[in-house]
Amino acid sequence: FPRGAPPPSEASAEAYVADAMGDGEAATGVWEAAGEASKAGVSVWVRRVPGSPFVEVRCRAVVDAPPSVVLDLLTTGDEDTIREFNPYYESGWDLAPAAAATGGGAGGSGAADGAVRVSYARVRAAAPGLKPRDTVTRVAKHDLGANRVALLLSAVEHPAAPPRDGYVRARVVRGMHLLEPTEGGGSAYTFTQQIDSGGARVPACMLQRSSSLFVERLARTAVSV
Repeated sequence: FPRGAPPPSEASAEAYVADAMGDGEAATGVWEAAGEASKAGVSVWVRRVPGSPFVEVRCRAVVDAPPSVVLDLLTTGDEDTIREFNPYYESGWDLAPAAAATGGGAGGSGAADGAVRVSYARVRAAAPGLKPRDTVTRVAKHDLGANRVALLLSAVEHPAAPPRDGYVRARVVRGMHLLEPTEGGGSAYTFTQQIDSGGARVPACMLQRSSSLFVERLARTAVSV
């Protein structure tokens, strides 16, 4: 799925997940381990996507909470809860109707009714000298069977969320949250993201670190619910 191609519909969600999870040759490149797993048990990989200047990062960890709990956190609209695992989050809301969005395509018409939403979000500047970012992202929920659930993410445009003064529009080129049940009632959680930050390119090492910390915070929050 090279840059510019839409993420998959429901019919090809399995292919998207297989590509994101695969360790062999793929259309979007080969994953390379980014060092050892963190003390919190988060493993990180990175790959360069052919035809794109933006690297893709993958993080994976086992969470001591069932997939339903983690999914509720990933889809909550409560800003205080979101800041527990994403402290840079400022504010956000869903845009209606989702069908008014253009571009992207994660989920598309193949997703089940109510399974696709378009969300606007603002985040604080990640470092001094940088401007805050905002995003408009289509989030499509795919039930993959065997209690496996994937949220596929892609940047879109929506008439209710034009570019705003004071914010740089960032884009989720492609992204995924994958939840799979484990023995004992936990979750195998995989998070991938390929980001166009909208300005100076984010170094791969910074993206790897921020992605790993996101997964660690999400795991802690899920356990404390």
